[in-house]
Amino acid sequence: MNNHKIYCINASAHFTSVSLISAYDSHIYGEHHNPFVSNNEQYEMHCMLFTLDGSAHIALKDGSVIDISQNDVFFGKNSAIDYMESNCEHWHQLAYWFAVQNIKLPLNRVFPIKNMDQKKEIRYMDRVIFLMQTQQENNINYANALCAKKLFEVLGTVNYFQSKQNEKLDEIISYINANIESPLTLKDVASAFRYCEKHLNHIFRTSMNIAPKKFINDTKLDNVCFLLSTTSLTIQELAEKYSYASASHLTNSFKKKFGCTPTEYRLKHTNGTQISVPKKNSERGGKLRLTASTLKKNVKTR
Repeated sequence: MNNHKIYCINASAHFTSVSLISAYDSHIYGEHHNPFVSNNEQYEMHCMLFTLDGSAHIALKDGSVIDISQNDVFFGKNSAIDYMESNCEHWHQLAYWFAVQNIKLPLNRVFPIKNMDQKKEIRYMDRVIFLMQTQQENNINYANALCAKKLFEVLGTVNYFQSKQNEKLDEIISYINANIESPLTLKDVASAFRYCEKHLNHIFRTSMNIAPKKFINDTKLDNVCFLLSTTSLTIQELAEKYSYASASHLTNSFKKKFGCTPTEYRLKHTNGTQISVPKKNSERGGKLRLTASTLKKNVKTR
């Protein structure tokens, strides 16, 4: 094995969300045992491993084997890996080993990186290695920042965060739907998922281009719209049902969104005028069931 390698433990002093421990540019022939794989280190260490040339397989301690090839990136952790072995005469890899906290990685998975600029990746790695070799605190902090930047860049490329965020968004929307008749606030929703309000706002704006507070209010009004066309509930009863301060408050909110009052809407619908009304989900007792995927299009058109 011909390594361009630096090994530097700095996690104990610089344990941030991503703390770089080792970075190397390796040309491997045959079996490879990384020191983090074979030793019982103090920290659980994760790797982001790029294959620039050749192919290899990674044997896990559970007996499974993961194959990687050129332009693939692999995410793993030291406690799960038994060894790595080249499948050909030459396996060229770039490896970042780091400690993380409050970040969930797609462990033991391989993702192809389209249009990988190998020369650019090597230059980036050389820069990280040079900074760590100086053993200066400021340079090590900078190397950490570069490692974190590369990690989030790659995760964004493979759409990992987006898919996980969409899964969480559907859970949040289901929670809102289930509690839509209560006086639901942004703080209530954020607390239910252990988020701060700012982060909850970020999830909605990046995924659906709408503020969560507006989404909650729109969901209430969509339900009111449906009940106006299917029941004889009064405006006052609907206001109480969906926790509006008064019938006039509901009327003002309704007119702002739909361009008419609830009474006008009901009369127009009764008279047969074509008005777009959300369809009822019969399994939910008259509540509208909205998901992230169905709402993205609707939000943009309103």
